[in-house]
Amino acid sequence: MKNVLKILGILFLPVALTHAQSDETPVPSPQKVREMSRKNTERLTERLRLSEQQIVEVSNINDEMAERMIQLNQQRQNIMQEREEKLKKVLTEEQYQKLQSERSEKRKKAKELRSRR
Repeated sequence: MKNVLKILGILFLPVALTHAQSDETPVPSPQKVREMSRKNTERLTERLRLSEQQIVEVSNINDEMAERMIQLNQQRQNIMQEREEKLKKVLTEEQYQKLQSERSEKRKKAKELRSRR
């Protein structure tokens, strides 16, 4: 069971880190998270030749972790929105527009890097 949890952590960690690195990166939708969970179960079933009982348990683990990730993603979105509201109150219109422009450029460069992979 501990090995399964380690594998789950390894599989979900890159997704979590990618989305934690940039506040401009959109979080995956709940449907996407659930789909990733289902695909993860399928991959583990195939790669590790899980028994029927293990499939049930791994699926339950993945489903539970997916729901927790969905909750965390929602919390992150709320925090990002709160941050934006506070920044708008502090920055001048010109400063805020400059910030938005810099973010847009950063997203564009990140998208270009991802497309090269």
